[in-house]
Amino acid sequence: ESTLGEERRTQHLFRLDENEFVREILASAPPLPTYYPRMKALNSSGAVDVHEVASPKPLSPGQFNLHMKNGHVTLLDLRRPEAFGGAHIPNAINIGAGQNLSLWAGWLLDPETQILLIGDSGTIEEARLSLLRVGLDCVEGYLAKGFPTWIESGLPIARTRQLSTQEMHDRASSVEVVDVRSDQEWKAGHIAGAKHIMLGDLTKRLQELQSSLPLYVACGSGYRSNIAASLLQQAGFTDVSSMAGGMMAWNAQHLPLGDV
Repeated sequence: ESTLGEERRTQHLFRLDENEFVREILASAPPLPTYYPRMKALNSSGAVDVHEVASPKPLSPGQFNLHMKNGHVTLLDLRRPEAFGGAHIPNAINIGAGQNLSLWAGWLLDPETQILLIGDSGTIEEARLSLLRVGLDCVEGYLAKGFPTWIESGLPIARTRQLSTQEMHDRASSVEVVDVRSDQEWKAGHIAGAKHIMLGDLTKRLQELQSSLPLYVACGSGYRSNIAASLLQQAGFTDVSSMAGGMMAWNAQHLPLGDV
């Protein structure tokens, strides 16, 4: 607890003039997610009532596959990174269900494109509401009974390799390592030789990556690196891997860090 008087007395920001204050505050501000302007407009004009948005339809594997072929859709896989890595529908984007879903889906997905969900039955409705909160109300349907039904139907699958920290360490010098964490995380320590592209900027900076080299992606825990790996595979990069456990696991193994 504190008081305004105590903050005025002890907080160094109150001792700055206006220009210095603005400069220091903006220097520490995180990147602006792309969906913020959209949310501002929706909050101003008024979004569609949540009860008026149609619930997504359960789709059999055949129906799901037909939707994929009949139009431009986003396949959003809500499963954990290791499950997605083991097998997933080709061109799906992996943004795991939970508290970070709305942030990264709002940042990375096109609000005008229909979305098809892949996940466990207990995650679909919660995910739909999370997407609605960031203006993504084009959820057309979901894979009924989850991904096992896709496997049982014999339809095509893709994989994303999940590397251990030791595998990443042993191969890092012969591949392109992409670190998709924030600026602050990067400055706190990263893999030597890695290229830093914050996840929100990845799709705008694909031309900076070498398509001739294997791409190994790292983040803090493995969540964002799997999102990035799925985006890279969707963009046509064929040799993509994600580091399981992220830099938390790397640091736990006391593996070396590069210069800041």
